[in-house]
Amino acid sequence: MLNDASVRVERSVLYQQVWAEAMVNVAKKYGVSDVALAKICRKLTIPVPGRGYWRRKHTGKRVPPQPPLPSLPTGAPTAATIHSPLPKPISEPASEAVQKQVAYEAEHPIEVPDRISRVHPLLTDLSSALKTASADTYGALVSHEAKRFNLRVSKQAASRAIRILHAFITATSQRGFAPVAGPDKKVFSVTVLGESLEIALEERFKQVPHVPTRQPSATPWYTPRFDYESTGQLSIRIKSIWGGEVRKVWRDTKTARLEEVLNDVMVGLVKAAEAQRVATLERDRQRQEWQAERKRKELEEQRRQEELARRQALEAESAKWAKAIEIRGYVAALRTAAEQQSIPSGDDRLTSWLAWAAEHANRLDPVPRILSLLTQPATISAEEEPDSMQEEMETEW
Repeated sequence: MLNDASVRVERSVLYQQVWAEAMVNVAKKYGVSDVALAKICRKLTIPVPGRGYWRRKHTGKRVPPQPPLPSLPTGAPTAATIHSPLPKPISEPASEAVQKQVAYEAEHPIEVPDRISRVHPLLTDLSSALKTASADTYGALVSHEAKRFNLRVSKQAASRAIRILHAFITATSQRGFAPVAGPDKKVFSVTVLGESLEIALEERFKQVPHVPTRQPSATPWYTPRFDYESTGQLSIRIKSIWGGEVRKVWRDTKTARLEEVLNDVMVGLVKAAEAQRVATLERDRQRQEWQAERKRKELEEQRRQEELARRQALEAESAKWAKAIEIRGYVAALRTAAEQQSIPSGDDRLTSWLAWAAEHANRLDPVPRILSLLTQPATISAEEEPDSMQEEMETEW
């Protein structure tokens, strides 16, 4: 692409350029779309190659002769200033796989035949199904086979769509891209660099106001606002790629039909496969980070619960200890009161009750039990000791 944001080009120069290579390639050099460049050519009365010109020329077929540059009336502009969009950030250089594919496509142009005597084996059932398929409300043919191939075209465009698919599948097979549309697959896809890419071939339908007819309607209670017409404009789309800077759609334009850009589609498949691989690796990385974060939070929650349980156990032990101290104080006070009232210390009922109360206080008091655990031989680490003590105390309770 030229570095200048605006370039003034003479009419004669532009005329030579658009007849030296495809319009889309010339447009890229000026940093504009092929549609924008075609408008400039019309404004300067520059004849341009017609549809299919470059495809036929690359395949060795006869092409119309280049018409001369017509004269302009007095005062007509003889040059135009091409304003390219603001320069985008410099992208990373193409990968080795993309560079190899670009070089391969330059030497192996894909030709879509005008007539097919024998379609690709993958398309046999589809070709037969489209011959008898009915159309939906939009005018697109409806069949199980069309759904499997992500094909949405009208009756008028069916033959052309089959020829494009035939050339597409043949080309992907030759390049080792492994097209798949077997009974074990629901949709049409190609495997590129180990990545499966779902492919769709679609026609654009134009919405027009509904015009009532005198024909009896199958649904007299309902009148649609719009009807849909076939445009014959086809596009190939990669359905499995989302976001990013990767091109996903190639369609008919005013300067090039879909048949003429299939080589670009092959390069686009490699770019899409690489982008999908990067996206998959990024999703895996994010998933691993999420799992690690979830595990960290789970461990944190586990430690919090363990700490809460230890605190609750400590508070329970402290409460028992306080209750034991309270009972012992009560027993001592009762014994003192008995002595002051000259109750014989050998009274069996008093002696038995005081012994039972002291024994109950001892059962409640956790101190002797904890001291016993602390003085046992160390068979576990210091970090595990409080949990072991707690488990033993809980078991004992």
